[in-house]
Amino acid sequence: MSLKKRSCMIRDNIKLGLMDVFRNKVVSCLMILLIFSLGTIVESATDAYLRNTFVKFQLSEQPSYSTVVLQTTDDKGYDYSNTYGKKLDNIFSKNGHTYTTNSSLCRNCDTDIIVLYGKFNKNTNSRVFWLVDSKNVTDLKNEAEFEVVTHDAMDYDMMNQEIKSYIDYDKRVLLEIKSDKYKNVSGYKFGDSDILDLIENAKFSEDEINKGVDREFEKIFDGNKLMVINNTNKKYDDDENTYILKYIVPYCLIMTVITILGFVIFFKYMLKSLQKEYKIHILSGARTKDIMARNSVFVVLVNVAAFCLLFVLNGFAINTFSVVAFIYMILCILILEIVMYLILKKSDLIDLIGD
Repeated sequence: MSLKKRSCMIRDNIKLGLMDVFRNKVVSCLMILLIFSLGTIVESATDAYLRNTFVKFQLSEQPSYSTVVLQTTDDKGYDYSNTYGKKLDNIFSKNGHTYTTNSSLCRNCDTDIIVLYGKFNKNTNSRVFWLVDSKNVTDLKNEAEFEVVTHDAMDYDMMNQEIKSYIDYDKRVLLEIKSDKYKNVSGYKFGDSDILDLIENAKFSEDEINKGVDREFEKIFDGNKLMVINNTNKKYDDDENTYILKYIVPYCLIMTVITILGFVIFFKYMLKSLQKEYKIHILSGARTKDIMARNSVFVVLVNVAAFCLLFVLNGFAINTFSVVAFIYMILCILILEIVMYLILKKSDLIDLIGD
């Protein structure tokens, strides 16, 4: 068959398919409504589930805690350090990990110093470290006793992304602090803003959380000058995902079956109402693939129309919802094409074609 003749047949099949759709406007509108109704639920639930899952994975790189100042500090700026220093010693001397800057220490040593609490050296039990510029390491020997931690000894699993990005042996090194003076939070003259950073950067392992260490940490601030909010303790997203899996997914599966059954009923009705037109088409030389192509126009058109409605509902935005809607449209077309083929295969029309 020549290319010209084949393209002509394709145009004819599309034209006949469009005519079939317009002859059965009610059926077409009902199918669009069914697919659109199911689509709004599928897209919304999938979008919410993916967003909640993404947030859950990202949570480890977000602040574990946030602080709300309940009482203004004194003019000296070291009120929080004096109030909470000893209590924080009890937590970070054995558990958790966090980091902050030390304004007064930075001024005294004339260099940027990030103070880290946690087991960052795999080979020792030390829990206090400084992250400093490599060029200033020698100058710090008069301030504290320390050892440089090698890259191989660093426990990167205990570090968040920000600290990992800071560690560069061309610029910064990690020092394990040996001086007793700097082994506890109370040993530093932390400014109030430094203490707020230390609290907000605090993280605890799953084992420590199971032991209630995070609650001990939070109780330090109960009824005092600060309110500490545990951002990792929010169960809403997990509850929403559980609800989606437990109720929305089964509902969508039931609605999918109803949509397919609706398509079977509507398509059989179309075959019956257009039987005369189909027979003329077959007698004119149409084969099985031509009948499939003709009816595929109906399948594609109702799905594209439903997708357009979903796209309008989404405010024409290109985001997760619209991507899921597009995937949903493709899956619907594939499923309905298979169902349509099975119906045609069992119909009397195939006997007329003879192939």
